[in-house]
Amino acid sequence: MTEALLAAELDVARAAGFKRAQISFLIGNDRAEKAYAKAGFTFADEKRTADIETAMGVPGIWRFAREL
Repeated sequence: MTEALLAAELDVARAAGFKRAQISFLIGNDRAEKAYAKAGFTFADEKRTADIETAMGVPGIWRFAREL
């Protein structure tokens, strides 16, 4: 189901003329990382702050991106 949803949303973005997609998620969310990697996204950058760790209990956020 996740694959189909991601594929559909990427199709919508392509049809709207976007050339690149990106997604951010909490570091340590292995299920999200696997799903996005399977959809062709790769690691783009990360943001680690004490504020995120205090608020969310994780060291930060990863951003993945891919061309459309």
